[in-house]
Order: sequence, then structure tokens, then C-alpha cells
Amino acid sequence: MSFSVHKGRIGAVLALLLVGGGVLIYFAYTSSRLPGSSVPSSPSSVQQPWIEVVTPPVFDVATHKELQTGDELAEGSTVEAGPAGLANIYFANGSLMRVDSNTRFTLQNVSYDTKTRTSVTRIQLIIGRVWSKLIALATPESVWEVKTVNAVATVRGTAFGVEYTPDNGGTTRIIGAEHQISVGLVDPATQNVVADNAATVTSGTYVQITTPDVGRVIAHQVPVSEVVVVKKTPDTILQQPWIQQSLQADTTVDNQLQSLHNDVNAYQGLVEQRKIELQNTNGTRPTTSISVPLASTTLTIETNMNTDDSLAVGATTFFHAYVHLENGATQDVTPHASWQVHGPIGTITSDGIFTAALDSQREAYGSGTGFISASWEDAAHRVYSASSPTLVVEIPEPAPPANTVEGQ
Repeated sequence: MSFSVHKGRIGAVLALLLVGGGVLIYFAYTSSRLPGSSVPSSPSSVQQPWIEVVTPPVFDVATHKELQTGDELAEGSTVEAGPAGLANIYFANGSLMRVDSNTRFTLQNVSYDTKTRTSVTRIQLIIGRVWSKLIALATPESVWEVKTVNAVATVRGTAFGVEYTPDNGGTTRIIGAEHQISVGLVDPATQNVVADNAATVTSGTYVQITTPDVGRVIAHQVPVSEVVVVKKTPDTILQQPWIQQSLQADTTVDNQLQSLHNDVNAYQGLVEQRKIELQNTNGTRPTTSISVPLASTTLTIETNMNTDDSLAVGATTFFHAYVHLENGATQDVTPHASWQVHGPIGTITSDGIFTAALDSQREAYGSGTGFISASWEDAAHRVYSASSPTLVVEIPEPAPPANTVEGQ
């Protein structure tokens, strides 16, 4: 067993020996003020989206590389923001997506044609919260789509937030801020859209969709209208910090566009200029990497939490499985590993997303202990296994009453 401490996070890494032979979108925590100096007259020459790391760590899941401000993101990239991670993703058409902490998403399709100004962006939100701020899509062929395991949001020019959590078997919440967002239902098993344009979310409204409800629609037990109900967004949702901060940041973007007389080309130039300035400021921060001695092929698992700390019931954390080959190469085999929870401490998905929970017996005690294991089989049918250190799951203490005075 070995443990390594990473800059910006603590990861528990356990080396294993060979044992045999649905909706995405995001928000910004910062106003991300764009500079107001000289504006390039031509559209941005950068076609791939790029990232601004507001707060590290933020990782490329496939390569396990810690991303730096200015890094470009290729189509197909899966990005994960850790417990403290926050990021802004800038797209070539000027649109912006803000990423919250404990969020994982994949850039399924990303393209931008500078001649026709047609842009296609499809994002798969695996878990967490994102906020999109779109610059009006210039052509009828342009697409901006955020998809979760059970819902999809499609827009043309708007601002909105999307949140996906494992609660209730999988819950998607789509919050409208500007214009209209078309919401569809997605079959969690096939990822096919089963009810397109099921509802329209507008400013001041939201919709919440659960995987069990989608299943009832697929089984023809209930109509779509019973499952997809658009409601006025209550203050309990609107006042959440990630939403308030996103709305404030959107106002900054709107003011910048207005000062440029809504000249999208000029705005794209500002975005490119911002990238250069940020790289000059933050580009020297070193990359975090794993260092694991390799005497032979091994498997390791890693989590983005400090395993010395307990997890509160309902908390979510990520686990990854990596195979370290004898030639020094490392491969992420997280989706190909078999994951198992040992002890009454929660559940884990095939993608390594762990949700802390206690059974009825352990709830009476207020806590439970256990661990996570992973196994992976190579092409020669050799099996590698690993397990995490002991994890503690606890029921959080209730918050003290507000505005109380001792002795009263």
C-alpha cells in the first residue's frame, strides 16, 4: 500500500498486485472580466475550446493531467473539477461554460467554422453543476446541447444552469435565466431521446427530472406532461451561491457586449486576448503528476478526497482506476473496472462515482465503516485488484439554531 500527496488535493493511491492469470451546463464563480483594450478585427483563430482554471485542481480524466489556464480541450475530452476546483470553458464562438466543483463532463462534439460561423457544441454532464452563457448562435445549423443521463437541454442563444446528482436514482435540474431552453427526455439505458421538446424552460422557471420518472414514461405508465412540469424557480434555488454568482458574471458579459455594440467578432477577439493575458499570468504553475514506483504491472485506485476525513451521508466523491504498465505507461481504466463497496457505507457507479449512505442499522449508530475495491482484467485475462483505505461515513451533526443566546 502506498499513499501519495498531490499538490492541490490529497489522493490515496493503493498499488495492487497481480492476483491471477441525461443535462449539462455551468456557471461562473468569478465575473471573469475581459480586458477592454485593443480589439482584434478578425474572429478568434483558436478553434478548440480552452480552459481558465479559477481554482485548482481540474483534471483531464483520460491523461490524469492537471489542466492549466490556457490549455485547449479536444473533442471527446472528459474534464473533472475536484472538491475545490472551479473553471471557465471558453468556446470559439464566444460562448462560455462555467464549471462547479465536484463536476465531471465530456465534450462530445465541438466544432466551429470561421467562414460560415456555424458552431456545434454537445456536452455530456456526468455529475455536478454547470452554467452556460451563450453568445447568439449565428446560423440555423448551429447547436448547443447539454445532456445528462436522463435529460437534454437544447438552446440557441440564452443563459441557463444544469445540475445532475445521483439523488432519487438520478436527478436533473435545469434552471432558465434568459430566453428559452427546450428540454427532452433521455432513455438512461440507450441514451436515445425518447421525448423531444417535452417542455420549454424560460427565465425564472425550472424543471426537475428523475430517472425513475423517465422509466415510467418509457413504460407508458404516465404521460410526459406528468413528469416534465415547468415551475417558477423558488428563492431556495435562485439564492444558491453558484446561481447568484453566475447571474452576476452574465451581467458582466452582457455589459461587455453592449459596449461593443453586440459585435460578436470583436467579442471573440477579447476572449482570445484574455487567453493570452491569463497564460502570461498563470502559465508557470507546475503540473501535478502521480509518481508510483513500478516494479511490474500494477493497478491503483485514487480518490479526490482525503481518506483521513469522514464523509457525510449524501456526499459524493470520485474514484479512479489506473493500470501502470511495465514500460512506464499509465492508462485510465475507470469505466472498464469492476467496482464494489464493502460495508454499509453507500453505492458506487460503473464510472467510479461513490455516494455515501448508511443502512437502517447503521443509521441508528450514526456512522459506518467500509472500503472500495476495484478489479480489472487485461487482454490475457489476468486480473488486477486494489482496495481503498478504510472509509468512514457519518450522519452530519444538525446545525445549531440561528440567533440563539446562551442561557436563554
